[in-house]
Amino acid sequence: MINSGNNELNATLENDIDFSGITEWEPIGNGTCYTKYSTTTITPSEISGYPFKGTFDGQGYSLLNYNVVYSVENENGVCGLFGILEEAEVKNLNIGKNGYSGNIKIDYSGDYFQNMGVYAGLLIASSISDCNNYNSVSVDYRMTNYSTIGLVGLMIGTENGASSIIDINNYGDLDFDINQIEGGNGLQAAGICGHSTTTQTTVSNKNIISNCTNHGNIKTNPARCGGITAITYNTIITDCQNNGNIFSNKSTGYIGGICGVPGVGTEISNCSNNSNITGAGTSIQCGGIIAQPLTALTLSNCKNYGEIISISSNRGVMFAYFNIASRAVSFENCIASGRLGSYNGGNIIYDSYSEADKNKYLGKPTGTYNPTGVEINIQDIITEEAEEAKLKILFFGNSFTLDAAYHLPQIIGHSNIKDIQLGMLYYGGSRIEQHLDWYEKTEGFSIDKTGDYSYFKKATNSSS
Repeated sequence: MINSGNNELNATLENDIDFSGITEWEPIGNGTCYTKYSTTTITPSEISGYPFKGTFDGQGYSLLNYNVVYSVENENGVCGLFGILEEAEVKNLNIGKNGYSGNIKIDYSGDYFQNMGVYAGLLIASSISDCNNYNSVSVDYRMTNYSTIGLVGLMIGTENGASSIIDINNYGDLDFDINQIEGGNGLQAAGICGHSTTTQTTVSNKNIISNCTNHGNIKTNPARCGGITAITYNTIITDCQNNGNIFSNKSTGYIGGICGVPGVGTEISNCSNNSNITGAGTSIQCGGIIAQPLTALTLSNCKNYGEIISISSNRGVMFAYFNIASRAVSFENCIASGRLGSYNGGNIIYDSYSEADKNKYLGKPTGTYNPTGVEINIQDIITEEAEEAKLKILFFGNSFTLDAAYHLPQIIGHSNIKDIQLGMLYYGGSRIEQHLDWYEKTEGFSIDKTGDYSYFKKATNSSS
């Protein structure tokens, strides 16, 4: 009915619905919409089909045994329970519930811009609220263009109104481990919303993601990924939590516990990451709250308690990296906790910082960085004091050097030899002549300018 043109209906669910035996699903409000990504904004155009424009109230009821396949078949297509919501509202609807979880499979192979969601692929000036997803999600997907995925794929605000996601919880594990292109134009994957943007810049017209929690573990190979959202512009993110571990072994990418890449007009407040983030790819940047901002950003009343592990040195318990002062991260009433470490093939080596260097625990900045407004939990990071070491030894090498020297601090310490600090600066697969060549070609060579090197240090009076 809706997909035939009667798309402004209002519907109310009166009971749970059992989907046993239903394996294929055509989205309510199916269609296509040209939503090509452009720097800061996405403007929907060329809408075909019949987007849903009514109100759907689930009244707290659930879709049970919802084991379905979402197939994306068209260029600029969408998939989800709902396809496109345009000036519409969906509320009080659960997918699965305790004891009735299922699996949603997304099946697609192509080179088109796609928006894929559990609840909806695309929101245009629409809202989803008071919903809970218990289903896991898996993807059989080969993509070669910019695409979005989450409980909502992409949400856009227009001059007709902002879009919002409020009081949404995800309890299902999300497996977005797909084959895709490299770089920022790949998959934008998140526990709640893949991408949020609007052309409206005033606070009253910004998109809102509020009081949302991701409990599901995320396995993904994204361009950008977040426990809540992957990338945002002109969006308010508030009172959100990530409680699911995130793992990726894609070679490059950005992962944040709350938001991967916050862009212009993004506001983040009262959010916390309580789980571990692991970037097992060589250049994945990982941060407890965000990965890399595209503009100056203040984190307000935000907290990280999870471990942040990566191969890349661009990692921190609050942010991963910013490369210019105009993108600096500042803080108001924040708490930095949890541990940092190098992935090291799964044999994690935890970072250690002196009191003087503790700001590096927050993230990897460019230039001098002395932020205020954040409480750093010293016990999580200070495992030695560099100033007290009477003898300092620096090892250059590769993984063999690492294996040979890693346990030396404990061995020396157990021999009751104190006040020695051992540092390790290594690059996997390197030869000694390469280190000399890099040193001679790098002006002002220092640990802070060593690029893809991994570095850690240990003292003989440390148990870590």
